[in-house]
Order: sequence, then structure tokens, then C-alpha cells
Amino acid sequence: QIAAHVETLIKMMKSGRGEVIEHALDDLRTVRQSLLSLLFRLHSVEDSEQPAAQDGLERIRDAMKYIKKPIIDPETKKPCSRGLHKAQLLLESCVETVVISKLGSFELPVAKRLGKLWQFPSDHPPIAAKLTLGECSLKVASWNVLNRNYYKYIDADTQGLKGSQITTLHEAERRESTIVEKIQEMLLKTNINILCLQECWPELIAELKAALGENLLFEMLCSGDEQDKNQEVIVFDSKLRVMDVPHHPPFSENSKKVVTEVHFQLETESLRVVTTHVPGAPFGCARREFADRLAEIVNGKKLPTVLMADLNFPEKAVHPLLLDRGLEDIYFVPTPYPTNICQGSLLPKRIDSIAVINHQVAGSKLRDITAMGAKELLDGLDKVVELLQSRSAEPLTPTRYHSDKAETDAEKISRLERELHAARQRVKYLQSTIDCQNEERAREAPATSSKERAREALLPHRPTDAPSGHFRRKVQASSVHRVEPEKL
Repeated sequence: QIAAHVETLIKMMKSGRGEVIEHALDDLRTVRQSLLSLLFRLHSVEDSEQPAAQDGLERIRDAMKYIKKPIIDPETKKPCSRGLHKAQLLLESCVETVVISKLGSFELPVAKRLGKLWQFPSDHPPIAAKLTLGECSLKVASWNVLNRNYYKYIDADTQGLKGSQITTLHEAERRESTIVEKIQEMLLKTNINILCLQECWPELIAELKAALGENLLFEMLCSGDEQDKNQEVIVFDSKLRVMDVPHHPPFSENSKKVVTEVHFQLETESLRVVTTHVPGAPFGCARREFADRLAEIVNGKKLPTVLMADLNFPEKAVHPLLLDRGLEDIYFVPTPYPTNICQGSLLPKRIDSIAVINHQVAGSKLRDITAMGAKELLDGLDKVVELLQSRSAEPLTPTRYHSDKAETDAEKISRLERELHAARQRVKYLQSTIDCQNEERAREAPATSSKERAREALLPHRPTDAPSGHFRRKVQASSVHRVEPEKL
């Protein structure tokens, strides 16, 4: 609500009318008061909602600095809405985080599980974009290949993918080779120049290294030691020269996760590529640390930069933090399709991103940036993506959902217990609602005076079993006619 209020003030500021702008500036006091009140409320939140409240507190503090004093345009010397826009996005970002967290915590799904319909070796489809730097046209892509150490979540069916191609390939120990085949198709058939991979493991890295060594057209860099169980890999056209690979400290939530940076030399231009896999704790410090790290990288050596990453959050939860750190010219390439599945609700979500930061260097600049469609990237990927895009149109009852898969006795007992718990919570909620309504009616009902009670005593009682509205009207009319004022 406060973000919507700020959005209204932004429109008023952009009107150009002095009186309207003055009203908007005056109304900033109301916004500040609303935020201070919300800060006080969030400080008192406890239990399971406390992490979300803490995230909200941090975003509100970030937003407050833009609301305390409006930014003055250096050219017009008048207040402008640029800072308010940042405040609006920051406030909306914590809402986005809460929504994604809630969708992942549903006890029962609201979309159909895919199971064996999912014929792809990862729970993420890859994404890609075309861009131009100077005179060079490039195709770049990013793909979370699903680390084999996370297969336990597939087996537990947390995303409705048990029995999919992920399962069959894992059991046949052929998932690594299938992933490498998909990578080779992107490199050799789609002509991807730079491919960033997340969640790679030693066996996959070894197989990929052997495959790339056969043609010498591509090289690869790892974010850590090749024996690290979970890391990022950058595969690139061997025509691109690697100039530098700066190292950055890991995320505090996961010492194995780092932000990987590579400087490439093209024909006449330089390009920086950044990749990472942001830890996914909904309300941890990973997003903030990532934003700090990326700002340090970009504001250090000025280079055209492409970010390709699994951010574990939608763009709207991350972009405002980057704007707040001065990355004004960052542009997120619109992801044309969902890239993952929420646990719990089984709804699709977009958490993989490609973004460009257009620092102009020596007259060259990243331009002509467009997202690639699924059909352009891999044969058959469009059918995989269609499953993610369409399945949420069929809401399921618990019975319909669980009839789609065989249950063990233990699973059935567990499901019935969850349904019973949900039913009890529903009854409790309805009873609470009824009690609140009764209390509200009692408060709204006027106090009956002694004279009114006496008047009611003199009035004849209305029949409760009147057969028709006509009879009730006759009784009411005759009752009023018989009662004389002095008797009241």
C-alpha cells in the first residue's frame, strides 16, 4: 500500500504543475509517518514471520533515505521523482520475496505435478540472449543443470518431478552425458559464444572437459577446484581471449558459493562476464551481499558487463537492490518463459536472469540486446517450456492431485493428517470470523433504554410462523394502531 502511495506521488511529481508538485512534497510527510509506523510494527514480529519482517525492515530503511529529502535535478534545480522511484521498487522488492516464499510453503499444490511429462535432464530450462558489442555479435546463455547432490529433492517429489526424465537418467547414470549433449547442441548448433552453468559437480565437469577437448573450439573455466561438489562453469568460444579472472570472497551463507568474473578480449573490445548462483534462503543476507559484490565489480574497472546467473529470486526482488547501489544503467533481459517450479504450490517461477550493464568504453557499448526463444535455443525446449506455462491453468483438489500418483500407506497417512490439520485450521478460522462478527454487531447495536424496553413490552409479539408476508404486514399495522402514545 505504501509503495502504491509512493507511485502516486511519482506521477504527481512528473506532472510538471507547480501546485501538484507542492502537494506531492507535502504528502511525503504522510509516507514517512506510514513507514515509521510499519517499522515499529515489524520490530514486534516474532516466530516464523520474523525473518520476513527483518527483510522488510532492511528494505524500509533503504527506502527511507529517498523519502526524507527529494533528489534535486541538477539541471532544473527542482525536485525530481528519481529517488522516489527507487523507494517504490525497494518497498515492492520485499513483497516479491514474501510472495515467492509463501508459494513455496503451500501444504498442497495448486498446479498439476508434471512427473513423467517432464522430459528434460534438469529442473531449469536454459535461457539465452543475443547482443552486439562494437562490431561483434554474440549469443550468450545460462543454465542451472541441477546438481546430482540435490537429486534427493527430486526423489522426494518436492517439485512434482519424480518419475521425470531426471529420475530415469539418474537411475541409469546417464544424466551427465545427456546434459553434455545439450551443451554441445547449444554450442555447435545454436552457436552460443559464452555459456554459464550453475550447480556443476566433478563427474559432469570431467565429462564436459573430455567432450570439449575433442574439437578445441571451446574452452572452460571453473569457479573453484574441479573436485568441488557444487560450482559454476563458464564455457566459451576459444576465439575469445581470457584477459583476467578476478576472485571474490564467497557468500557468508555458503562458503562454496562465489561470484565469478571473467574478462574477455574480443576483436577490438573488452567484455566482462559475471556468473553466480545466489543462495536461496528467502530472507537471508545473500541478495544484499550479491548486490554489494556486483556493485564493487562494475564500479571498479569500467567494462561492458553481462550478468548470467541463477539469482534464486525473481528480477523484481534483486533489481531494486542494484539500483540502490548506483547501478543505474543495468538492464534485465526479459526472460520469455518460466525457469523453475515452486515447491509446495508447484507453480512456475522465473529465477534465472541475464542482465547487461552498459558502461560505454572507448566508444563501444552493448546494444541490440534481445532474448532468445526456447525454440531457437534447443530442439524440443519449446515443448518443455509449454508445460511450465500452461499447467497452472488446472487447479487441483487434494484428492485429484494425489490420485495422479501411487501412494504408500505411510504417504496416505501423512496426507490425511495434513488434510485433517488444514480442515481444523479452516474451522478455527471460520469460528474466529463468526466470533469477530458477533462482537462487531454487539458493539454496533445501540443500547436499549428503559423506555424502549417498556414500549417493546406493550407491543404484541409478532408471530414467528407467519405463513406469508401479507399476514406479517397486517400484524405490524394493527399493532401500531392499537398502542396509544400515553400508554408508552
